[in-house]
Amino acid sequence: MHTTKHLVINLVLGGIILFLRGEPVFSLGLLLIVLAGGIIDFDHVFDEMRKGSWKHPGKMIKRWAATHNQYVQGLYAFHTGEFLLLMIILSFIFPILAYVFIGLVLHLFADGVTNYNDTKSFFWLKSYSALWWLTKKKANL
Repeated sequence: MHTTKHLVINLVLGGIILFLRGEPVFSLGLLLIVLAGGIIDFDHVFDEMRKGSWKHPGKMIKRWAATHNQYVQGLYAFHTGEFLLLMIILSFIFPILAYVFIGLVLHLFADGVTNYNDTKSFFWLKSYSALWWLTKKKANL
């Protein structure tokens, strides 16, 4: 999904969540929810660096534009359940991170809808686990 759509979804749904929780809608919390919904995709850059395609930014951007509504399998560290677990644990220590967690969940929900629409299945869920990727890597050795 295109980052702009993620930002709009996080803005609207994040505002609704804050409203329902009785919190100020236009607040630092909403800003963190929206920013987390966009910044999470930075892990795609790490994948491009691993593949070596970051050396050709024009090609990389064209591929991203062509696949923004498709499921593209890869290990995206910030999209994993393990990262979500870390964020929820850290939000107990640093409560402001709860807003970041909400933003990540909204982003992943939107990705999930896009992935389901593209694949008509839920097989892609396993690729949202770093442990699955490690297990898969060991099986290929």
